Amino acid sequence: MARGDYEIGINFQKNKWSTRESVTFDVNVSVGHQPSNQSFEVENSVARQVGKELQFPINGFWAPLSQLGHRPGFPWTVTPGGPNDEQADDVLTAIRTHFLPRVDLELTRPLEVPTPAKDRANPASQHEINEAAWQWHKDALERSGVSDLERIDQDPGTD
Repeated sequence: MARGDYEIGINFQKNKWSTRESVTFDVNVSVGHQPSNQSFEVENSVARQVGKELQFPINGFWAPLSQLGHRPGFPWTVTPGGPNDEQADDVLTAIRTHFLPRVDLELTRPLEVPTPAKDRANPASQHEINEAAWQWHKDALERSGVSDLERIDQDPGTD
């Protein structure tokens, strides 16, 4: 479905362990602002050419319907020949109650704009990424009371 520049999606996804006797499924729901996504793609293309960081928009939304506060972790199950009216009503209620309000929120959220490629930082080296990850984990563990941490990886500091 489209609403202005937004694409709104409802996609039924069958569980891979479904059988002929019963089909278990969830419903993936999404909202995306295509012009924003395209502007990020254009700037990322330029960034790749000049060796700068890539950016990815936060614009948009995707989630399984069962995890939007409605029966978390429990997808629906239907059987051939039914009765499946209860499941159909439940899915429609979940869409009305949990997804449609999210659509309204996404349509009113300020849109993120990509940083021009020329103004972006150079990408971090693998060494810098490893150092930042080590520091983050070390700090988190120390806040939890773990001390005397010893780093056991053999990062020679090269890319």
